[in-house]
Amino acid sequence: MNKRIFKDETSTIGEIPFYKIGTFGGKADAFITRKKYEEYKKKYPYPQKGNLLISASGSIGRIIEYNGEEAYYQDSNIVWLDHDNTILDVFLKPTYEIINGTELKVPL
Repeated sequence: MNKRIFKDETSTIGEIPFYKIGTFGGKADAFITRKKYEEYKKKYPYPQKGNLLISASGSIGRIIEYNGEEAYYQDSNIVWLDHDNTILDVFLKPTYEIINGTELKVPL
């Protein structure tokens, strides 16, 4: 998960979108400075392109594939799997969707 961002470190306009659990997978309503983004991205865990971001609070189990855009995510509420890549996240996404009951229903 990302390093914690406190409310007083965000603004309603800015350079880097900050996704909280309520805006995860939608449109960000808070932003952080580029300086903080670059500093935290360098010092602390940050998702890699293709990682599955998973909501761990609120709407638990919501899954978004990180496409590499500049964005920052709320700590402990939005997490991703750090694994040895013996299986690609692109193959894990459908499995998580089935487990969470969000898979597409195809009529027979």
